[in-house]
Amino acid sequence: MYPHRIRLRGPWECEPLARLVTTPDGRNETVTTDLPVPCRMTMPCRWSEGGLKNFAGRVRFRRHFGYPGRIDENERVWLTFAGIEGTAETWLNHQFLGRNEAQQPIEFEITGVLGKRNELVIEVEGQETGGVYGEVAMEIRLAT
Repeated sequence: MYPHRIRLRGPWECEPLARLVTTPDGRNETVTTDLPVPCRMTMPCRWSEGGLKNFAGRVRFRRHFGYPGRIDENERVWLTFAGIEGTAETWLNHQFLGRNEAQQPIEFEITGVLGKRNELVIEVEGQETGGVYGEVAMEIRLAT
């Protein structure tokens, strides 16, 4: 049955990269000092629920996973995101997949990028409710 979904739930590495602060004169400024320590978050979740309360800025999420099994010639693998709060940039195995600024589901066809071992990186820039709040999954679909 298609699509076949492989959920990328569970622990992800989480690393705050920059904090958004408001200066005394009311301007927003990005700083890279005095950041929370890297941690693990169980996805999906907003970062305020995963240990980064009252944080606004840029956070890198990282997840490693293996090849999804045997992929037939008539099948394609898609990486799907059900919901991301904030502006997100996504890489798979150091290859940039795209940028998403809307709070809508997004997907990328990744068949040619997959390796035996894979590293997925999502950098999200957002306010206190930022994060990957929807499910992240691979979907194996029939080629059209």
